[in-house]
Amino acid sequence: MLDEFRTFIAVAEQKSFTQAAKLVNLSQPTVSSQIKRLEAHFGATLIDRSDKAKEISLTENGTLVYRLARQILSALEQTEAAIAAEEGADGISLKIGASLTVGNYYLPSIISRFTAKYRHVRLEISINNTADICRLLHAGRLDIGLIEGKQSYYAFKRVSFSSDHMLLVGSRELGEAANMDAKALREQVWITREQGSGTYEYMRQYLAENQIVPKDTVTFSSNYAIKEALLNNVGITLISEYVVADELKSGAIIRLPMQREIIRDYSYLIREGQPVSPALADFIHLLESNG
Repeated sequence: MLDEFRTFIAVAEQKSFTQAAKLVNLSQPTVSSQIKRLEAHFGATLIDRSDKAKEISLTENGTLVYRLARQILSALEQTEAAIAAEEGADGISLKIGASLTVGNYYLPSIISRFTAKYRHVRLEISINNTADICRLLHAGRLDIGLIEGKQSYYAFKRVSFSSDHMLLVGSRELGEAANMDAKALREQVWITREQGSGTYEYMRQYLAENQIVPKDTVTFSSNYAIKEALLNNVGITLISEYVVADELKSGAIIRLPMQREIIRDYSYLIREGQPVSPALADFIHLLESNG
């Protein structure tokens, strides 16, 4: 029944069977079957499936079940956290999700410090783009999400713990052409991250603010691939200083002038009302003290 409750909550909040299926990582027919089983259990229609409705809505009974299902799952999480605290560190797991820049360039030092102190806590770490981390956290498959920049998908508790600079960079092969005006920038190939990435959102905003419509773009789903493309003089990009720090120091990659400095926050996200286990509280303390 807990699986059905989780699926029902996803459908209610997403107002879509398709989006809910993606959120809980199930097929759409499976989601539909779980909702039907829940309706059969209560002997009531929970979701209005009217063809005239533009989106899914809850019936009066559905609203009641949604509210109580939320309370049941919250109580379960609190019980699990309390038992874990009573049992001590043995057998405790902590599920951490991080966006690519945070996960690859910032998180390792935090993990090193955490594991040195809490050797019996089993860590499960997922590294993906910002949108996917938020979906996993919302679905309850993560205890905490670490992202760069902003997210507007869900009502998480969000706390900033560090920051970095976004730099406009290109290969040293640009040489004297590095002092480019807006027209010259438009003629460059812009290397971008995929949609759903925090870095992509900052680049999109930067291009709009400077009225730059790139003539050509190349999209990669990893910072490593972008860095390799820069080193091979594929084009230019807006990227975290952490990603290209060594290449800037060696001169293999050069900074291009920007009209204003761009600083973005690194934030951790937890679900509203989520119980915080001792292990998670200690991990959050490390994040906040490291900033």
